[in-house]
Amino acid sequence: MSNDYIIREAKIEDAERLIEIYSYYVLNTAVSFEYEVPTISAFRDRIKGTLEKYPYLVCVQGNKILGYAYAGAYSSRSAYDWTATTSIYVDKDFNFHNRMGYTKVAHMKAIGKKFDRWYDLLWMQKTL
Repeated sequence: MSNDYIIREAKIEDAERLIEIYSYYVLNTAVSFEYEVPTISAFRDRIKGTLEKYPYLVCVQGNKILGYAYAGAYSSRSAYDWTATTSIYVDKDFNFHNRMGYTKVAHMKAIGKKFDRWYDLLWMQKTL
């Protein structure tokens, strides 16, 4: 396998592999506040909907997708048109946000409940 990483736009056909990556976070962590893994059809719709306005990218090494990232609206108010949220999921947890220069800008305590316990939420920011 090549050590080269390729970043490309996600395709609808990538949905099955992206669910493989995402399902770990849904079923085993509080990284995602979803309780159930989306269906392949729902995930395809998410990819399609995101790509109408925002980037949806995958990181590929050889023929294997190792992770993905997508952007979305921060708020529907006009003043936020230049601000987006991002979600990043990787095959292995390697402290992505800190390695890539993100900084913590908010720490919300006990904001989401999953697995019968309350979780904090951190917001990380990076100016591009």
